[in-house]
Amino acid sequence: MNAGTAGALDAHVVVAHASLDVRLSLRPGEVVAVMGPSGAGKTTLLDALSGLTRLDAGHVAVDGVILADANHHVPPSRRAIGLLGQDPLLFPHMTAVGNIAFAARSAGSPRAEAVTIAQEWMRRIGLAELGDRRPDQLSGGQRQRVALARALAARPRLLLLDEPFSSLDVQAAAQLREVVGEHLNGTTAVIVSHTLADAQSLAPRLVILEDGRITQDAPLGDVLAAPATPFAGAVAATA
Repeated sequence: MNAGTAGALDAHVVVAHASLDVRLSLRPGEVVAVMGPSGAGKTTLLDALSGLTRLDAGHVAVDGVILADANHHVPPSRRAIGLLGQDPLLFPHMTAVGNIAFAARSAGSPRAEAVTIAQEWMRRIGLAELGDRRPDQLSGGQRQRVALARALAARPRLLLLDEPFSSLDVQAAAQLREVVGEHLNGTTAVIVSHTLADAQSLAPRLVILEDGRITQDAPLGDVLAAPATPFAGAVAATA
């Protein structure tokens, strides 16, 4: 699979140990938010899509290419799928530019070009002057920005975000949401969150996941206007 284009997702994710059975489809460039109570299976869903968790049944396909089913498993490094969670997991021995350049090189860019790409991403995320700093010299919000840039520099067909704003203060979270919204650039994305603000700022479509099953999947406004379950109602009440 070649990286660099937004991809259509077609997935039926069945993971027995998590009692997860979810069907999810996204058009190229579509962004969907997934919300649900703790233990609903949200992180397991992203792990299965990324390849960190194997399927027991079902399938994961991007642009019609099967990445996983019950008998076939493409490793995460070959899926052209980016995963960004609460912990940015930057390489501690590399500078901010080095972290992003690593992703660009993994997507096929030559070394010098990868550095140029990384420097441009540092400018885009508002941290151009901090390119030579290592992760322990950056704030939490700055590390998350670099991690986002690294994920996007790899030119993923599908970007998975697992509550990437939850560990940040209110101001830093709002700033990073703005950065994400500006730089998805048509990348297909699934955003797991406990916060309605994430969905409202980034995703026109909202999926409610409860006890390993989707209980509502509709445009955000429709879910807020007519919640199908008590959990969805509690989400709507925060709007």
